[in-house]
Amino acid sequence: MHIQVFRTNVRFKKQLKLLVPYMNNLEGIRKWNIDFHDAERILRIETDRIAPHAVRATLLKAGFQCEELEN
Repeated sequence: MHIQVFRTNVRFKKQLKLLVPYMNNLEGIRKWNIDFHDAERILRIETDRIAPHAVRATLLKAGFQCEELEN
């Protein structure tokens, strides 16, 4: 299993309603969450086989942006 970490522009918990369907339909993700206590609203993904560009494209479809961080 691999952990991927992204900085996002998701600012409010109520925005998760827009993001959840996209993230839950993305194959290869075991678990994901956004840390709203972190100023950069860090998205952490537990995955076996998902490419970072697929995560970026998925967030873009949902109306958000992200940038992969080194972990």
